[in-house]
Amino acid sequence: MQIWLKGVTSPADVEMAIRHGVDGVIVSNHGGRQLDGMPATIDALQECAPVARGRIQIAVDGGIRRGSDIFKALALGAQHCFVGRIVIWGLAYKGQEGVELAVKILLDEFRATMALAGCRKISDMTRDHLSVLGQNGLLSKL
Repeated sequence: MQIWLKGVTSPADVEMAIRHGVDGVIVSNHGGRQLDGMPATIDALQECAPVARGRIQIAVDGGIRRGSDIFKALALGAQHCFVGRIVIWGLAYKGQEGVELAVKILLDEFRATMALAGCRKISDMTRDHLSVLGQNGLLSKL
């Protein structure tokens, strides 16, 4: 059985998980409910993924609302994205049929984002496909 650590939000947490032999980490702020002002999971992932790269599996849990969010997470270095909220929305909408529809829409959006970014395979996706709006108001590469 693999052991994964959930609730990781800092590079120091990733290092500690690696030292203790954990199989993977899940970057999660638990929906921001645990501590007011926690960073968004995508922001924490941006800092944690370089530490994990090639040493430990990394996943993101939270903030995934559309296929482009999955693209961003994978481009930043996540190997897995948890999409529980989308499934719950589909379930509330129309039971199993709603879940299947929600996952299909998510996958279609992800594929469209890949195509628009010029990526044929997941391995083509990199940080170079992403930009951020800085505090100075300028758009720049990560």
